[in-house]
Amino acid sequence: PFEKRQEANKAKRSFSKPRDKSDHILAFRAYDAWLEAKVGGYRQERAFCEEFFLSSNTLRTISDLRAQFVEVLSDAGFVQSGRGKRAGIIEGHISNQNSTNIKLIRAIICAGLYPNVVRIQNPDTTYVEQAAGAIAQAPTAKELKMYTQNDGRVFLHPSSINFVDGDFVSPWLVYHEKQATNKVFVRDSSMVTPYALVLFGGDMAVLHDKGEVNVDDWIRFSASARIAVLLKGLRGLLEEAVAAKLAQPESDLSNQPVFKALLELLAFE
Repeated sequence: PFEKRQEANKAKRSFSKPRDKSDHILAFRAYDAWLEAKVGGYRQERAFCEEFFLSSNTLRTISDLRAQFVEVLSDAGFVQSGRGKRAGIIEGHISNQNSTNIKLIRAIICAGLYPNVVRIQNPDTTYVEQAAGAIAQAPTAKELKMYTQNDGRVFLHPSSINFVDGDFVSPWLVYHEKQATNKVFVRDSSMVTPYALVLFGGDMAVLHDKGEVNVDDWIRFSASARIAVLLKGLRGLLEEAVAAKLAQPESDLSNQPVFKALLELLAFE
């Protein structure tokens, strides 16, 4: 309801953790919370949806779509089938062992939404004098400027969890769609990290003379020659492993060293 918009926004933000910076992870957490409430029966589910201003019908539709997707994956041999398939639950610990790894989920979001990328430009750093000395002050949301490769400056949609945030650990976002009015707005955004963009983005180039790695000639990161070569090698191995999985969906690649290296790299970043 319009008259309860502020209350609804507060309820929505309660699902987000400070380091998430992601509309998609917020939706993931809200859905998981709904599943837990649903276990308690209809009354508990209804009370949950009313408290957090969520639509039970929409959540049930998402659940149905999830079940259909799991069934498609199962029929193709990518996941184990079982009684839980119709409920949207993937059987077996192997398929679900990283289902709560937020850093991996963030990288997957990056892979799925690329090339919808936003670069955040921070203002000049300002400092505040305190007893311990000068402390860098985090910018406000209004001080940030955001750009895409083709649109120039863009703006976060007010409905985004990131709209009022000025403190991003990584200056890169991916988004679901754009909306043009008097400005170009991006909807449903998630902060992503440099490693995710390098490993799951577009064409990667290593510029040894500049000490730089770039993706699609506009996403640039400083990197020593050693790190750049290692990243390029890891990306090549990942692409080979994914191709092997697509060729033989039933094969178990979970213990491949390349995937362990990926998880350790994302955890470190």
